[in-house]
Amino acid sequence: PSVQLVGVDGSKPRLVAVGGKGAATPWAWTPDGKQLLVARIRKEGPPERVLVSVSGDLQTVLGVGPIPGARFSPDGSQIAFTQNRPADQKGFDVVLLPVRGGSAPVKVAADASSPVWSPDGKRLLFISDRNGSNDLWSIRIEGGKPAGVPEFVKERVDGLLDVSPEGDCFYRTRNLVRDLFTAGIDPRTGRLTEEPRQM
Repeated sequence: PSVQLVGVDGSKPRLVAVGGKGAATPWAWTPDGKQLLVARIRKEGPPERVLVSVSGDLQTVLGVGPIPGARFSPDGSQIAFTQNRPADQKGFDVVLLPVRGGSAPVKVAADASSPVWSPDGKRLLFISDRNGSNDLWSIRIEGGKPAGVPEFVKERVDGLLDVSPEGDCFYRTRNLVRDLFTAGIDPRTGRLTEEPRQM
């Protein structure tokens, strides 16, 4: 698939990105809404990380490789995303990629995924199973690099959705609760003969 933009009222549809195989995937808007981060599939090798203007006339290649879960820092200077480890290693890491400068991604946290920025851009939150379960962690970011060590925030957080401008954190869990009920059934029709009762 290609990447196209269209107004919320259906107006002005336009193509902004297409890959070498005719495929591209959008990941994140820049904070000013003027550019879109796209993974552009190439005929050979990993996808390109490309910044595309909403007009489609300006494209900046930021390197190559997947960018799952990409999030721009509030000032638009960095991109945080989840990176696969090399084929001979298991797991994921959270990394930072500067938008300008052409530097390689900087690892922020090992055994981590789902990065989300704090509203002031001074912290990066992420999910990690370093304690044996998926928990919410945070680390300070200074000068485009991690500062200090990850700090535990909350246990049993399976998915980090977003952080509001006021600093409220939205997340999801996988807590599954089941109850057992009994009910009478007519064997001939399969219909209930009495209301289900919780055991």
